[in-house]
Amino acid sequence: VLLNHCYMANFLQGNVPSETHVIYESHNVEGELKKRIYPDNALAQSMAEKAGEIEAAAIHAAKKITCVSQADREYFLKHSDFSEDDIVLSPNGVDCHRIDSVPFGMRKKMRREIGLGTESTAVFLGSGHPPNAEAAEFIMDEVAPKVRKLTILLVGSVCGWFHSRSIPENVVLMGEVSVEAKDDLLCSADFA
Repeated sequence: VLLNHCYMANFLQGNVPSETHVIYESHNVEGELKKRIYPDNALAQSMAEKAGEIEAAAIHAAKKITCVSQADREYFLKHSDFSEDDIVLSPNGVDCHRIDSVPFGMRKKMRREIGLGTESTAVFLGSGHPPNAEAAEFIMDEVAPKVRKLTILLVGSVCGWFHSRSIPENVVLMGEVSVEAKDDLLCSADFA
C-alpha cells in the first residue's frame, strides 16, 4: 500500500492487514512544516502538533519512506528507527528534457508573439502549497525589486495567495494555464 500523504494513515487501521507492506510517500516533513507556516497561536499550533502525530502514525505503519529532499531524508533518519536503505530520496519529478532549449533570438520572438515584449523573462511554476507561496513571496519582495528589467511570470495556483496584495511592476500573475500555454511560457523564458 502506498500512502501518498500521511493523512491517509488512519485508513490503514481496520482496512489493511497488518502484514501488508506500506510505503509512506512523504511530500515534506508535515508536522515541522505546519509548525512553521501556521500562525503562532494555541489553536494553530495544536493543529500542527496533530499533523505531526498523524505523520508519526504513517511513519510507524511504513516499511519504507520516500521523500523529496535530502533535508527531509536526514530529518526522518534522525527522528525514526529507519535505516538509510529504508528512506529513499525521490526528488521532484520535473522532466527537464521534455521541453527543448530554445535559442535566445527565438525566445525573444516567442515572447513578442505571446504579448510579453522582448525583456528577459523568468517563470516560476507552483501549486498553492504554502512553501511555494513563500518562494513566490520571496521572488516578489526580494528578487523583483533588484532586477526590474526582468519580467517574472508566476504560473499556477500559487497566484491565488497574492490577489489582494500589491504586485511589483515586473511580476505577472498568470494563474493556472493549460499544459500547452505552460510549455510556451517555459520555452520563451530565459530562466525557470
